[in-house]
Amino acid sequence: FTTVPGTNTPGADLLSVVADMVGFRYASRDIVPTATIDSFLYVAQGTGIAYCASQPQNAVFVGWDETNVSKPMSGITTDNGLTWKHIPNTTPGTGGKIAMAADDPNKMVWAPHAAAPVYSLDGGNTWAPATAGGAPLPASWQLSNQWWNGEILAADQVAPGTYYYFNSGSFYVSSDSGATWNRSSINWPHDPSWVIDVSIVPNPAKAGDVWMSFAPNSNQPITYQLIHSSDGGKTFAPVTTLQYANYVAFGKGNDPATPFLYVHGRALGDTADAIYKSEDSGATWIRISDPNVMQFGEINSLEGDMRTRDLVYVGLAGRGIVFGYGQIGRASCRE
Repeated sequence: FTTVPGTNTPGADLLSVVADMVGFRYASRDIVPTATIDSFLYVAQGTGIAYCASQPQNAVFVGWDETNVSKPMSGITTDNGLTWKHIPNTTPGTGGKIAMAADDPNKMVWAPHAAAPVYSLDGGNTWAPATAGGAPLPASWQLSNQWWNGEILAADQVAPGTYYYFNSGSFYVSSDSGATWNRSSINWPHDPSWVIDVSIVPNPAKAGDVWMSFAPNSNQPITYQLIHSSDGGKTFAPVTTLQYANYVAFGKGNDPATPFLYVHGRALGDTADAIYKSEDSGATWIRISDPNVMQFGEINSLEGDMRTRDLVYVGLAGRGIVFGYGQIGRASCRE
């Protein structure tokens, strides 16, 4: 949206969660914020953030206090991050990842650090255990360390009450607001069970269209292909137009039905990692960063902008956030 609903205040360019400072609302990507989205005594971590696709002024974040990992940091906003209230009930745990249903901001799923996932239908006032096959949905190994931060939980951006979840090579789908989950039978191109930086990225314009990337751990000598599901996560197929993808994201396209697809990885024939854009859902790729000029160092997140075409954000693992804008991707660094 151009302005926050009910006000004349422009919508934020970006909301972030980060280590040490919890997170920020960037009214403008060109101006470093002066205030965080939560208060804390020393340092604290923001680990997961999500919004309601149909009502994006509603967002939620989770994290933990570095002085006490059992002390939760959390927030819910109904005004695009101008103001925040803590999640009413944080007894399920701390940190981890959280997702908000596409159709209702009161419906959420939370996968805390080292704890079984839970779901809420009332804005976080009460939580109930998520189940799979009559047993609790298992805690994700990818969140067993409070510092690990893979995007292992996501809401479908179109289908009501639908979520996706990953745990150590197992992919689960819920279509009843997170109450029950079904495990998909997937023939992975390479076993991703022990990859920490997993990304589940649903298409914001098409229900059941899900993409996954895997950034190898520092001790893993192999790379992982981008994979794609067009049937709501029941099956996945590798995207053969790339060698591999570490991160994947969507951004505004030429028409609302086909957003641009972005990856950090390597296209066929290239010899260095870069950021690429696809205008045709992964059939062809355009390199938009120059690896001879900017290697990015370590990155841990990638996001496209759904309001401004050809605008991409990259999180640099403790070195701030950079964005590239324009057809050839001019970059600007912001903390």
